[in-house]
Amino acid sequence: MELVYDFIGIGFGPSNLALAIATQEHAQRSGLAPHVCFLEKKPAFNWHEGMLIDGSTMQISFLKDLVTLRNPASRFTFVNYLNERGRLQDFINLKTFFPTREEYTDYLTWAASHFNEQAHYGAEVMSVEPHFEDGRFVAMDVLSRDEHGEISRRRARNLVFGIGGIPQAPVAFDGLEDARVLHSAGYRGGIEKLLANRPGPVRVAVVGGGQSA
Repeated sequence: MELVYDFIGIGFGPSNLALAIATQEHAQRSGLAPHVCFLEKKPAFNWHEGMLIDGSTMQISFLKDLVTLRNPASRFTFVNYLNERGRLQDFINLKTFFPTREEYTDYLTWAASHFNEQAHYGAEVMSVEPHFEDGRFVAMDVLSRDEHGEISRRRARNLVFGIGGIPQAPVAFDGLEDARVLHSAGYRGGIEKLLANRPGPVRVAVVGGGQSA
């Protein structure tokens, strides 16, 4: 009999990672383990890799992590991560609620490593097709392609989208392919190439005033 997942998560960033944790903890309490999987097109877990600027910190409290507000006793809290990494005392001594982005990324990666059986990396979703039985819509078939070009089909009763934001530039820059124009999502790698041959000071214009800016 073909496996039908209770849900398939498309994307495996912080949102669906938090869902994976909640699903696991619910299963432990209820004794009912749903069939779930997550499809992530990236080859491994990463979070805003291009924005990990040295010394940059989070703008939200570490208490707003993957799980604390829902279940402070969870083993997936940021505090327990620090404890398992041997960093708890050092972090307390910093007297801050705002970890560096680099450390928070390591926290997310640590949490994601507990779900390697459910998370399929390098799986790019190509399409979703309805599945009918006796003329009645009962499930969805999710077609994904791996890094070798092979297509897989998985069936699920529910889908959860957690694909994150898509970098966009202002309309005025449409069609402009110039290494001097960077989106913050690719800042870390792009700025190194840009400054490689510029030994002196440079002028930089920042367009936008959000968190990334």
